Amino acid sequence: MSTSVKTNWHVVGELFCSCMCVWGCPCQFHALPTHGRCESLDGLEIREGYFGSTRLDGTRFAVIY
Repeated sequence: MSTSVKTNWHVVGELFCSCMCVWGCPCQFHALPTHGRCESLDGLEIREGYFGSTRLDGTRFAVIY
């Protein structure tokens, strides 16, 4: 059996999202979506952060789901 290795990580930044749920999207709080499924466009800018030894400061990305 293999032993799992955990990677230390931490991020601080701004999240911008727009989804089809009611205000205060229940999906972000581990609840069911308002309309049966979740569709969203999210953007994140990491002001400071790391994943293991890799710095993530200034990283920006968008997700569509």
